[in-house]
Amino acid sequence: MKIKYLKFKNWFLALLAGTMGLQQGCGEIGVAEYGCPEADYHIKGTVINEQGDAIPRIGVNQMRDWENRNGEWCYEDTTDAQGHFFVKNRIPGADNTVYVTISDIDGAENGSYQDTVVGVSFDDATFSGGDGRWYQGTAEKEITVTLRRSE
Repeated sequence: MKIKYLKFKNWFLALLAGTMGLQQGCGEIGVAEYGCPEADYHIKGTVINEQGDAIPRIGVNQMRDWENRNGEWCYEDTTDAQGHFFVKNRIPGADNTVYVTISDIDGAENGSYQDTVVGVSFDDATFSGGDGRWYQGTAEKEITVTLRRSE
């Protein structure tokens, strides 16, 4: 009988100590999660020449980390007849700058233009639809890019 009492006492004390320790440790920190912040970045834009005319058939690619060149192309599009494009993707990381490279992909057909890279900052953007944890939501920006003719 004494052995049963000691086993029950030890079990109860271990349960009590474990519960108190868990409450104290987790109560101040909150829920621990593993992951990386991410958001959906939508960029609408227009590509024009120096005279303000729309340029069709220009390649547009979205990339996360242009400066270090270790990012992968996330999304690509081609401008329509009015020079409009739309690129989007969910990108992980806390940096709110997305890089868009604009390239003349049709050669001399619509004139030859210099390639350019544009950094689009989402620091002041309003994100909607986030989950309050790792997913920040969706933000949209609209830009106009002016290309110079190749010499």
